[in-house]
Amino acid sequence: MSFKDRRNLICLFTFSFSFCSSRRSGSGLHWFIVWRIFGTIEVFDSVGTSTAFLQEVLKNKIEGYCVYNITRVQSEDSDRCGEFCAYFVFNRFANLDLDLYELLNDIFEEDTKVNEAIVLKFLHDLPTQGLHSLSLN
Repeated sequence: MSFKDRRNLICLFTFSFSFCSSRRSGSGLHWFIVWRIFGTIEVFDSVGTSTAFLQEVLKNKIEGYCVYNITRVQSEDSDRCGEFCAYFVFNRFANLDLDLYELLNDIFEEDTKVNEAIVLKFLHDLPTQGLHSLSLN
């Protein structure tokens, strides 16, 4: 499927929001993603916090089945939740054929320190990954 075809498919069937909220414990902000694809609402939270409340709110506002990760992929001492969200969104666009759990298993490891290194390498290499050649025309 060409990028243009994929973009058109994405426009028809998906939406994505990033949220920045106060952490439940401690100070600072926390980023997570809400993504709708083909009637399923996906919530990605790099620290795997419970999203039961968010699921309940979304269920009342948007029709669709909601899935979310409860497994932490970011280490406890990390403050890079925004970077994890960027990495997730990039990989989500590239893997629309996978469900949320397949995607998470493909792009993350069980070791959160390894995941941190993966995300940082991705961000470091991003300018050289040919993104400038992805045309939206």
